[in-house]
Amino acid sequence: MTTHILPIENFVTHLECSQTGKHYRRNTQLNLSDVGKPLLVRYDLKAIKSAVSPATLNQRPQDLWRYQELLPLTQAPISLGESITPLL
Repeated sequence: MTTHILPIENFVTHLECSQTGKHYRRNTQLNLSDVGKPLLVRYDLKAIKSAVSPATLNQRPQDLWRYQELLPLTQAPISLGESITPLL
């Protein structure tokens, strides 16, 4: 188990339908929008930039949780030592 996971600070502002642009509350648990399309997670990027610097990211271990501010978490995760997966 990793121990470097920080307390959750969620920067998600809302979910958005990929077709219609309709907004959904960030705490709503949905897989698809009302029209059956994927939901996109939208973030407060200015707040993330203020809270996390590139230097801070570079000091973190190279694993999934390095970028935890960009994950739509609502509670502290349980980690099994996941490695980093490139986002392509």
